[in-house]
Amino acid sequence: MLVYGQLNRADPANKQIVLHSQRVAGGTFAIAGTTFTNAEGFYEFIRADGIVMTARSRYVTSPGPGVPRSRMVHESVTALLTLAASATVSNTNRPLTFSGSITPNVHVGEKVFLQKQTGTSGDS
Repeated sequence: MLVYGQLNRADPANKQIVLHSQRVAGGTFAIAGTTFTNAEGFYEFIRADGIVMTARSRYVTSPGPGVPRSRMVHESVTALLTLAASATVSNTNRPLTFSGSITPNVHVGEKVFLQKQTGTSGDS
């Protein structure tokens, strides 16, 4: 994940940028990182794969008088479900076993609901 932007003010070079992150909606924001702007005022935060597992809200600030914070960005994280059946065709009264995984694994212990299609259009 890449968070980036540009500090738009006079003399934007080498200014500190602070990334604030909120893990739970309505929760408090915590500092998730700091960096410095380049000569043109650009900055970036690179979050490695596997770090961000839940939905978050973020904004950045730059310490100093008269510098407003950035707009807040809300990012959603959606779980990926992989599923396999013990057979692709079955008769009535013949059990099927489903196995799979959910990524990210922060959903351990939550229910997974399976639905069956009873009509040919998928709407039944």
